[in-house]
Amino acid sequence: MNLYLVRHATAMSEFDDPLRGLSEEGNADIEAVAKIVASAGAAPARICQSGKKRARETAQVLAKHLRFEGVIEEAEGLDPMDLTDTWLDRVDSIDEDLMLVGHMPYMGKFAALLLTGNKERDFVDFTTATVLCLKRGGRGAWYIGWMVTPESCAAVVPVDKV
Repeated sequence: MNLYLVRHATAMSEFDDPLRGLSEEGNADIEAVAKIVASAGAAPARICQSGKKRARETAQVLAKHLRFEGVIEEAEGLDPMDLTDTWLDRVDSIDEDLMLVGHMPYMGKFAALLLTGNKERDFVDFTTATVLCLKRGGRGAWYIGWMVTPESCAAVVPVDKV
């Protein structure tokens, strides 16, 4: 099973958009990240996102590039200060690939919990528009498969430019 943990892309300020949808920079970043994630073969059977507009818009861009045909689900337990136990129990019982789109500090704590057993350990740097692919190994252990950030996309040279 692959578990894709996603931090939403950069949002507008509350002054510019009280609901905090994605900024132009955020849209550009998640578009670039989504192309790389799609080329890596990511194919989640489910995509779940927090109820916040910036998470929904991030999930929609990823779904478009992944050619996801299902319904993006709004799910509880993915907001910034939510407890990690909610999804810990859920992912242990799921065998299909799953993408969760949420916020910091939740995503960082959840990744640390899965990878080290300690949610307070600062283990993964989730910049905005980051996608982290975790793979489940034997005995329920998780390990990092790959990670894509907007910064890593800038280093990718298109094949037609080589």
